[in-house]
Amino acid sequence: MGLLVGYTLIVAAMRARLAFVAAGATSAVGVPSLVFSESDRRSGSANASGGNTSGKSEHDVHGGGVVFAPATPPRAYPHARLEFVQLLSRHGDRTSINPLPFETKLQWKPFLLDDVADRRLAKFAEPSPPNPTLLDNKRTDAHGADASWHGQLTSQGETQLKGTGASLRRWLVGNGENNINGHVLLPFSLRQAVATGAVKIRSTSTRRTVQSSQALVSGLYPEDEQEEDDGDKYSSNNKNPSLPIEVRDRFRESMFPNPGMACVRQTELMRALDGDKLVIDAEERAWQSEYLASVRQEVHLRNLERRKRHEKTKMKQSIESSGGEATVADDTSTSNDSNALPSNLRQPSATSVWEPLQARANHGLPLPTGVTVSDVSLIRNAAEVRYVNRSRNAEGAGLAGGRLLKELSLEIAANIADSAKQDVKRHRLSIYSGHDSSILALLAVLHAFPGEWPPVASTVVVETWSVRELIAGDRSRGSGRRHWSDTTLGEALHKTASDTTGPQIMVRVLFNGRVLALDGCPSQDLLSNGGLCSLHEFIEMARERDPIDFKLACQSKL
Repeated sequence: MGLLVGYTLIVAAMRARLAFVAAGATSAVGVPSLVFSESDRRSGSANASGGNTSGKSEHDVHGGGVVFAPATPPRAYPHARLEFVQLLSRHGDRTSINPLPFETKLQWKPFLLDDVADRRLAKFAEPSPPNPTLLDNKRTDAHGADASWHGQLTSQGETQLKGTGASLRRWLVGNGENNINGHVLLPFSLRQAVATGAVKIRSTSTRRTVQSSQALVSGLYPEDEQEEDDGDKYSSNNKNPSLPIEVRDRFRESMFPNPGMACVRQTELMRALDGDKLVIDAEERAWQSEYLASVRQEVHLRNLERRKRHEKTKMKQSIESSGGEATVADDTSTSNDSNALPSNLRQPSATSVWEPLQARANHGLPLPTGVTVSDVSLIRNAAEVRYVNRSRNAEGAGLAGGRLLKELSLEIAANIADSAKQDVKRHRLSIYSGHDSSILALLAVLHAFPGEWPPVASTVVVETWSVRELIAGDRSRGSGRRHWSDTTLGEALHKTASDTTGPQIMVRVLFNGRVLALDGCPSQDLLSNGGLCSLHEFIEMARERDPIDFKLACQSKL
């Protein structure tokens, strides 16, 4: 009953926001305020009062992106020292992943990055080892059509992530002198960052996330572009150093909530939401829009036609492999009519219809006939309600985000341990370039999903601080048995469980600049200690919420 009340309150809040949009609030680019996050409206890229205050008609380069801004240091501890920053970023604006039936590459051409842009970005960071297998490297789809432009980072998206990098530079580098509570975290130049190993980058195996990480570095260290040699400064002969990007195989990628869609249990939990009343009601409200329903039907017919062609191809291959004789088992058609469309294909979800509409709205491209920006907000609401309900399921949240949360916690532990060692290169900034699903999964496992879909360029930042002042209410030290992570963290910062004179290692988590309340951290107090959480508690929370045996936990329970 309590969960139902919670869901109802969230949906009611979303309806209230939708009513605000319907009343006429628009952004400078004609997209409703609802399309932008609260932090983006604060930045000024979306005008909450409505209208174009600049008087210009051209599209705003911020699109649907969030403008990054760090939070202020925890004021209760003026001598706290920022030791390490982890940043999970959603890629920048992109083309449609699953384009609408009428969409073409020509429509998107003005926004696509060319080969010169690829070479320019590669001067700042490159995958290592080189030439990884990327999921979207395929240039044609299953039916031979050009798919090279599907889901690709646009020039607008590049600008957004470059802006994130520039904000990080102001925060973590500054002018090369004291910047954060009396010190700087990162070296001044890219060459120094490469030499010291201060910046680590991980990206999922897609072009848009690799390029987004490169764009971020180009904003973080822009002066190195000016140090290029004369001539073609983006040629392969230029030997200026670049940061390595780790790109893992998709089945080992913790930023993919369901790597390779191999976790059967996650699929079962998602399918169970099809029968959830709140999800059904939210999606039915979206399909009550005549024009949204029409777009959905067009997408469905396109998908049916694709399935029909696919089944014909399979049948032809089967006949050829059997010497020209088809068996009853070979015939997958449900009709004697060879032109009949298969009828067992699910209707497109709200998320799959909303995705290309939002991509077009973010770039100022025309929406389908009759579809308004309020419709885009309405169908996004349906997608959000589904994910609100998904995030409330502890099992599903652990499967989707547990591995990533554990990876982050162990990386902090290793980083602090390295601080006590001599001649060890220590990361100061760890960049994770992922997707909306990566952020949704991490927020869900933290029990901190705010109910809104993370816009492009959204970030989750995990800050690690050393604090010398005694943290009031911190029960992680000086009581009970010694925590297993004390050994991992090293003796330099954690000498004994009874030592309260040395610095304590604390963690703070922020989503788009807002400090998150973590129910797994009893010592956290948003008011008295600025949202700091004991590292011991953070690691223990990650351990408890990550399935012990992921492969076993992914097995079917139906």
